Amino acid sequence: MKGKILCVTGTDTDIGKTIATGLLARSAMARNIRVTTCKLVQTGCNKISDDILVHRKIMGIGQTKEDRQGLTYPYLFSKPCSPHLAAGIEGQEIDTGVLKQSLNRLAENFELVIAEGAGGLYVPLNNKLFLIDFLAELGAEIILVTSNKVGSINHTLLSLDAIVKYQLPLKGLIYNRFYQVPDQVADDTKKQLEKALAARDLPGLIGEIGGDVSYKTENKLEISKIESLLEIP
Repeated sequence: MKGKILCVTGTDTDIGKTIATGLLARSAMARNIRVTTCKLVQTGCNKISDDILVHRKIMGIGQTKEDRQGLTYPYLFSKPCSPHLAAGIEGQEIDTGVLKQSLNRLAENFELVIAEGAGGLYVPLNNKLFLIDFLAELGAEIILVTSNKVGSINHTLLSLDAIVKYQLPLKGLIYNRFYQVPDQVADDTKKQLEKALAARDLPGLIGEIGGDVSYKTENKLEISKIESLLEIP
């Protein structure tokens, strides 16, 4: 039976998607779920996806057979820029069919595949499609990662409105507290985001990541609805 695909996207780049993806995978492993992760498009790297290596470190495992085959990072580009531009610089164009093929192949061998996107929802994959278009076509459940930094309320609400517009099956929001802001700001931002989710009749906050978001396995993701989140059909 084909495994479940869960996509992790964010309100911005460098928002904590990689950490969240690795921690979700580790939580699944702790529940004896056969899980792997995938980085849909990796830029700014050579030979292997840096984000995949972070996932594996958090999961406490080495590179997998699928990693060595490149199956967990179907597109890898050296320039640290938007996927469409990084691909164009190398004379390529991202084919969403290749992304789906990689995900489906992984889902044949794992109960759960957690796919990390690139940047935010409207990052261009090619000259025709944004990441959000691919997510809508894929139809997999998604998790939105946001943070406590100033400006996050605006970015998150815009992302939520896009999710509603595209009718994406949102599973919930993960809130990262890794920016150095006063507690009053972080707490109010969280409150405003929860209010926005409720106003749009969307699933609420499912977890938080603490202030230490270094790539350490000690970092814990406290998720109140983890069983439902990682539920395998």
